[in-house]
Amino acid sequence: MLKRVILFGHTGSRNRGCDALVKSTADLFHRLAPDLEVLLITARRSEDKQMGFGEYDRVIEAAGFENSPIRRSAMLIVKKWLKNDELAYSIKFASLAKYLQDAIVVVVGGDTYCYGYALFAQYEYITNLCRRRHVPCILWGCSVDEHAMTLPGVKENLHKYTYILPREQRTMAVFRQAGFGGGLIPMCDPAFTLQPDGSGIRPEHIPSREAIGINISDCMMGKQEALCCAAVHQVIRHILRHTAMDVFLIPHVFPVKQDGPLMARLYQTRHLTSDLQYLRKVYADYQSEPRVHLVDGCYNSKQFKHIISRCRLLIAARTHASIAAYSSCVPTIVVGYSIKAQGLALDLFGTTDHLVIMRDDISDDQCLLRSVKYVLSHHEAIKGQLEKVIPEYRQQAVHAAELLLKQYR
Repeated sequence: MLKRVILFGHTGSRNRGCDALVKSTADLFHRLAPDLEVLLITARRSEDKQMGFGEYDRVIEAAGFENSPIRRSAMLIVKKWLKNDELAYSIKFASLAKYLQDAIVVVVGGDTYCYGYALFAQYEYITNLCRRRHVPCILWGCSVDEHAMTLPGVKENLHKYTYILPREQRTMAVFRQAGFGGGLIPMCDPAFTLQPDGSGIRPEHIPSREAIGINISDCMMGKQEALCCAAVHQVIRHILRHTAMDVFLIPHVFPVKQDGPLMARLYQTRHLTSDLQYLRKVYADYQSEPRVHLVDGCYNSKQFKHIISRCRLLIAARTHASIAAYSSCVPTIVVGYSIKAQGLALDLFGTTDHLVIMRDDISDDQCLLRSVKYVLSHHEAIKGQLEKVIPEYRQQAVHAAELLLKQYR
């Protein structure tokens, strides 16, 4: 009998999208099965503690420098020099094995499979471990594009999951075109069910009148940082000159603590940037403007959703910032960089026109402003479409969780 849901693949909550994924998933299973234990496996327990532990019955940290520096170092040496991923991850996740009995493993993969083997190698480990232990392993709310399916080892690994739950129809089509049949269950991103929380937010960070929210990040910039920033400035200047709205600069990913230059070389990762880095550069030009506000408080995903829900319009680079807006019926323009931005808009509106600008299509500093003018002039129709489709769309995540519980309880 199923007693436990293990959430696997969570890298920490500095990215509020990751926080939203695991919080909403935990809330969903608790709501449907209150007696079920929800266990979170995390790479950065201190971040999750800062964002709040209330949604989880148990939080286990994978071997890290904070809690197990010797084991963490051993894992990295085995991974980088012995080239043995299976052994490396068995060291990293040594505490996981004792919780697998009477459990299902829910892998909160997001779009990890779009970024190459280095990022999803741990999923190869967990799917193999679950197969050996005869434990159901579920890929939960994923986005996978056509290119990812061509990467070495991806299709083979994906076939090891018990069930795969794509979070938009475009990803579902990718799986079907790749020959996947049974085991596919449609759902929406679980963060569509996330409940907003307005407590603990500084009053100046909550829009008190009509406002446009702007979320920008490095993933929006690509190779055109100067042009993207110029496009954002054009929008802000237009709002200030031609409307009475305020502007709220809203981050959704914050600085990540690095493990030092040696570990960075072992991992061969770039230093991760935060949205605040870019938003502060923008805000520097408007610090004396009382209608422009930088939301620099350390809020969790539920609190940021409350802030976003109070906006009239959101420009979003981060997927889960856009989901916070969509699910609050706030018209949204997404500056996209992957399949998920287009897939979500197609699911909700049947089109991406004026609502999604792919970052590589930013050709001049007016393109973002053109979309803003369109959305403002069609605001009621766009908001009406969201109010029409979101209640039923949100239920896809509920139905997916219900199906899994029915299968294993």
